[in-house]
Amino acid sequence: MKRLVIRAAEISTQIVQRDRYAELVCDLAMVASSLDNFATEIRELARPEIGEMFESFEAEKQVGSSTMPHKRNPETCERVCGLARIVRSLTIPALEDVTTWHERDLTQSSAERFLLPQACILTDYLLSLMNNIVANLRVDERRMLQNVGLTQGRCMSESVMMALARKGVNRQDAHELLRKLTIVSEADKKPFREVLMADKLVHATLNCEEIDAALDPKSYLGTAVKQAEAFAKS
Repeated sequence: MKRLVIRAAEISTQIVQRDRYAELVCDLAMVASSLDNFATEIRELARPEIGEMFESFEAEKQVGSSTMPHKRNPETCERVCGLARIVRSLTIPALEDVTTWHERDLTQSSAERFLLPQACILTDYLLSLMNNIVANLRVDERRMLQNVGLTQGRCMSESVMMALARKGVNRQDAHELLRKLTIVSEADKKPFREVLMADKLVHATLNCEEIDAALDPKSYLGTAVKQAEAFAKS
């Protein structure tokens, strides 16, 4: 109890109030849901049309699909998502158990003998699975850059807008201008840089080096690198 910072109940009768048990199960459900979110993002990024991130795959013996030999299904991430649903479902009986007749009936115990061990065991298992997924994660940086390039630079319109605003252009005016220029770029299938260079206001406000800097995705990462490094160390 000391290790877990758990204290005896301030007031108790024949039983301990079940709100604290419900809180525990809800906390575990939140952990499981966060892991579900991580796994879902990896599954999305592993889709062939995106192809930026994958869980590990043992090429020598692992089978991705029973019918399609080419597939490499993110089966561990899928397992995390599926079992997280079970953990979340345990919050319902845990919350139902808060209600007790005259603070002394034992209707909760039959459910708790199942849900408390299950919630703890499943959450522990999900954490173990996700630790392994993250430790062996495969990232395709080249594909990431290719996907960024699909917009021909339009995905950096916010960066250009902020560069214009720093040079004194009204931010709302800059937003409206960039909105129109992105439409031109997409409709005419022209690189966004080319459209920017042809615009009088942009060209008069920003020089070529400033435009290129604003269009460089690597210069617009913010604190993403620090956040990723902090996550990797934790």
